[in-house]
Amino acid sequence: MVAEVEKRGKPDPATVVAEVGDATEPVDLVEGTGDPVAPEGTAEIQYSIINPADNSELESSWDSGQPVPVPVAQVFPAFGESVEGMKEGGRRAFTVPATEVVGDPPPPESGLTADDSVLFVVDLISVSTEVESQGGTVEADQDAKKAVEERGALEMSVPEGTKDTTELIWIDDVVGEGDVVCPGDTVLAHYTGIQASDGKQFDSSWDRGEPIEFGLDGVIKGWTDGLVGMKVGGRRTLVIPADQAYGEESSGGRPSGVLVFTIDLVGVS
Repeated sequence: MVAEVEKRGKPDPATVVAEVGDATEPVDLVEGTGDPVAPEGTAEIQYSIINPADNSELESSWDSGQPVPVPVAQVFPAFGESVEGMKEGGRRAFTVPATEVVGDPPPPESGLTADDSVLFVVDLISVSTEVESQGGTVEADQDAKKAVEERGALEMSVPEGTKDTTELIWIDDVVGEGDVVCPGDTVLAHYTGIQASDGKQFDSSWDRGEPIEFGLDGVIKGWTDGLVGMKVGGRRTLVIPADQAYGEESSGGRPSGVLVFTIDLVGVS
């Protein structure tokens, strides 16, 4: 169903908001014709997260150019129930509390509050009855996790002379001693991100109290390329030019321009 989903392309936020209206149940914008979602399996999807208050897009896998494999039962509490019965090739939209998908509290740049809801739009490419390694299965290296938690979140600043970089820069603040990240791997990590223009923090897993898991093929290019070669237990600072992040112009609460991330690597698979 890849070709079918790619042919219709990324959903238009305003169109989705209009089609969903005041519906409180999931809405099938396109009916699928393939196999149905396996509740305890894996789904390969494209997704967009939309703020229905202003039709802005908060996040989208479409921007990375790669679909994302996710374990249906482990994405966020309402996901499995919301995609139940969905078939390959379909597009479904459903309303979710903002805190379930962007963190509690929501990042300030998102413009959301803890009482707001967002629209989650899923294009279902393929399904599997197995839970694949790309989602929810990276085991933390306990020694690395302990070391990361002991040093805690870094007080972030923009490395000197990098504010206007057009090249990806990585700095190993702490060199790990564990497994090495390879292209296409899935990692478990803590991170904090700031904008180089003003040093303002826009997101941090530390604020949510737990590391996050993500596949390198499903994130911005600066992360896809910048984490390769890092070792578990390490801390790396990435200075990412706009064209390897979210672009020069802010959209839907996303950060813009050059971004600086510090990543503490807890596990890799």
